[in-house]
Amino acid sequence: MVLFTERLAAEEGLEIEFVRKLDDFRKERRIKDILKLRGEHPGLVHIFAAMESCRTGHYEGELGSRLSTRMEGTCLKHYMADSGIKMYDKFGVILRLEAVTNDVTFFQHYRKVEHRDGTWQMKQAPMRKTIYSLPGLAEALSAANRRYLEFLSAVEDPTNGIREVQQVSRRVQENDRRYKGFNLFDEADLRLFRVLSRGEFNLRGLRSGDLCQHLPAKSPGQVSHLLRPLRNHGILKKAQKCYKYYVTSLGKRIIASALKLKEMLIIPSLRGILPQP
Repeated sequence: MVLFTERLAAEEGLEIEFVRKLDDFRKERRIKDILKLRGEHPGLVHIFAAMESCRTGHYEGELGSRLSTRMEGTCLKHYMADSGIKMYDKFGVILRLEAVTNDVTFFQHYRKVEHRDGTWQMKQAPMRKTIYSLPGLAEALSAANRRYLEFLSAVEDPTNGIREVQQVSRRVQENDRRYKGFNLFDEADLRLFRVLSRGEFNLRGLRSGDLCQHLPAKSPGQVSHLLRPLRNHGILKKAQKCYKYYVTSLGKRIIASALKLKEMLIIPSLRGILPQP
């Protein structure tokens, strides 16, 4: 991040301003002063850099992340003082996640607290460095791992989507014959996808004659010619011992994404840009 910021500042011809004290510093006031000198033309205005202590709840201390690569694999560690969560792949085969700590007093649990006057009470208190704290420590670390896994599961990874789009858009070959891929922005292919997305076809499947009814501009031979690339690209699958086809899970995702992209994103975005006829 530091290298990227320095490179960006060099490209824009700017100096990075390091803010030492944040108590009486106001970025809005500083930007107004800079705009008076440079003007309000478009572009990057200024870059601030500051060192701040983390205030998470009642915590003030060091925290961060570190990525390291070793012979055994890649390790990503998020640390907060003497505690942290490590995620690493062992030889690129097993993803391992573990929470670690060198100071059990960093965590609190509900326990019996004895006072100097001989009284005691049950309350939230830091864990003790004894074996009796192990159950509570295991519960706290397991909960940290679970929350981190829930976060990872919520992160959208476009890798599978990119692979699926490439699968349906590239040419495929079968028995020395090549079939072109499908273009998600081509009106003819989108019209075909709209037909395949009809509800009755999801319930009872479809035949070549069904497509002919909804694609009147194509002859029966042209419709039959469409079935082969649809099958080869994984959009349709043929039922056994009959001439009936069903849309695959891949086909449903591709069709839904293509129609949603055009109807809900591209057309509304261009509605105010394209000249009206």
